[in-house]
Amino acid sequence: MFCPFCGGNLHVALSYCGSCGKNIPFLRSHQDNDPETTTADDLIMKYFTEGHSHEVIRDFLAAKHNISLSLSTLKRRLQSVGLTRRTKYTPIVTVQAAISDELKGSGQLLGYRALWQTLKQKYSLIVRRGDVMRLMGELDPSAVENRSRRRFVRRAYHSVGPNEIWHVDGYNKLKPYGIAISGCIDGFSRKVM
Repeated sequence: MFCPFCGGNLHVALSYCGSCGKNIPFLRSHQDNDPETTTADDLIMKYFTEGHSHEVIRDFLAAKHNISLSLSTLKRRLQSVGLTRRTKYTPIVTVQAAISDELKGSGQLLGYRALWQTLKQKYSLIVRRGDVMRLMGELDPSAVENRSRRRFVRRAYHSVGPNEIWHVDGYNKLKPYGIAISGCIDGFSRKVM
């Protein structure tokens, strides 16, 4: 099994890749279940509908099922079944509703690229990045203008009491020499933990 971000070889499905450190919990669900799908086309359709890229699908087929396909063969099989990501976009009304929900919460801090990733991963929507950028400009024009002018608003938060919120940071420039420095501050009392 391989990491879909850096391509590092993973002997078992872990929560994080040992090479790049990315969070990959979805690999655990693909480790050893799935006896009902037997043909290569069924497996390709299953992995495609789960939203994996072509390279990740090829890695899953090779590592789990001993099926080796070239990229062009995989694309041809997807085309013969009628699966493509470019023509089956989610309706704009649905995307607009999801964006407005995200803008009510922590999504107001995101740019259009990060919000596009959120829509793909959290809501399983298939949408163009340009559409997300246009909809964000319509739904939250002041935040888009502030981000483009690099004028960010300082945000305040309220901590209920001690040990409610801790702020952690580290100094990584000395890591090549084996020295790791990290610190933690309590958000309520501002004391170093």
